[in-house]
Amino acid sequence: MWLVRVTPVVADRRCEKMVADGFLIEVAQLMHMHGAANLGHLVGYRQAVEFLQVHADPTPGDLQQFVTFFQAATRSYAKRQLTWARRSHRLAPLLRFVPADAIDADTD
Repeated sequence: MWLVRVTPVVADRRCEKMVADGFLIEVAQLMHMHGAANLGHLVGYRQAVEFLQVHADPTPGDLQQFVTFFQAATRSYAKRQLTWARRSHRLAPLLRFVPADAIDADTD
């Protein structure tokens, strides 16, 4: 089993790219179509829903604050996934790590 090791720098860069590519617009559209409650359990989406509910006309400072919270939530989730996989008695012996930078080079 291959597990991608996501470094904080890679996670932060991915979040910045997602926001630059229209993540908040996507979340606003999904909120309109399906309601905010259906998105609240997804990492990143939860932070976006909370942000959009408070900021109808966000300033650049507001957007930067959102990106910071989004990045922190993403890093925390990646760390929890890695901890879970390492503690799993069945998975731990099978783990092989691929640097996330190698994956990102192919997708950018």
